[in-house]
Amino acid sequence: MPVLNYQQVNMYLQEMTDTVQYIEPEFYQFLKYNYDFGFRYKELKESSRWSYHENETFLVNTEKGSNDRIVPIDGVPKAFIESINDQTEGFSTIRYSTFTRLFKKYYFYPYLSVGNKKVSSHIFRYLLVKRLSLQGQTIRQISDFIGEVNTNNTLGYLNAVFHY
Repeated sequence: MPVLNYQQVNMYLQEMTDTVQYIEPEFYQFLKYNYDFGFRYKELKESSRWSYHENETFLVNTEKGSNDRIVPIDGVPKAFIESINDQTEGFSTIRYSTFTRLFKKYYFYPYLSVGNKKVSSHIFRYLLVKRLSLQGQTIRQISDFIGEVNTNNTLGYLNAVFHY
C-alpha cells in the first residue's frame, strides 16, 4: 500500500470540507471544528460540557475521561456560544448516525487508512496533532490542547502512517 504524507491527506480532507460547505452547512460546521480543534462528536454536540473559563476561554469537559480542554472564545461560533448560555443542544441538530453517514457520503477516498484502520472523522485528530507539531508545539502542549491525559496517545497520533 502506498504511504501518503500529512500534506496529501490534509489536502484530501480540505477538498471534502470545501465540497460540503454549501451543500450541508451543519455538517460543514462539524467538520470545521473537528479540523480546527480535533473535537470528538459529543464534545461539539453537548453544550453542557462547556463552561466559561478565565481570560476569554471556555473549559470543555471531554469525552472518554480525558483532561478538560481550554478553548479560546474567538474560535467558537456565536450560535454555539448562545447554546452554551441557554444550556440547550449544541450548535447543530445532526445526530451521530447522520454525521457518520454524511462523512461516508462525501469522503472521496474510501481506501485511505490510518495504520490498519479505515478512516473515520477521527482522522481530524491525527491531522491536528501533526499540524501542531509542525508549528513547533511540544508533545505535552499538544496533549493538553487535545485533552489527552497520556502523551503516548498523542505520540500515536503523531507517528501514525496514512496508507492508500
